[in-house]
Amino acid sequence: MGFRTGLHPLGGGIKAPYEKETVLFESSSPGIYSLEIKTGVYEIWICGAGGGYYRTSGLKPSKYHGGSAAAFKGRFKLIKNNYSIKVGAGGSTNTDGEDSSISNVILAGGGKRGSTTEVGILTTIEIPLVTELSANGVARESKSILGNGCGAGSTSYGGIGTNGYVKIVYKG
Repeated sequence: MGFRTGLHPLGGGIKAPYEKETVLFESSSPGIYSLEIKTGVYEIWICGAGGGYYRTSGLKPSKYHGGSAAAFKGRFKLIKNNYSIKVGAGGSTNTDGEDSSISNVILAGGGKRGSTTEVGILTTIEIPLVTELSANGVARESKSILGNGCGAGSTSYGGIGTNGYVKIVYKG
């Protein structure tokens, strides 16, 4: 007569909280969001919003593209927690783009208005496991550092820099 047990000789292991490659969050719509994440390794794409165009009035107006925002793509080990996610809004004429962030993990500074040579700064609070792309913004630059169109500075008077972006993908 045998006994049934809950032991698995080949190991039952710990079940993954999500299937690999599950996108838990992805947005370029400005706002603040809340997301509960379980412990694991996650790929994070993030950029701040692009800066607004700059133009002065007068006989010889100054005109400059808005600056691009700081951006990051890489992997972090995150612990189970409820994370606050902010997606920044693009800057309008003569204003900076807003920062994008994931609480206690990373902050991607928004692009600056075209009148300044300041740039959006990338601040990693947690140490990434893998870094594929890590860059501060570029002054008076109308290209997206992430390459997906988000975080680019405005190129025309009255134009708005593109919104920020955050994507979180479970990797294991």
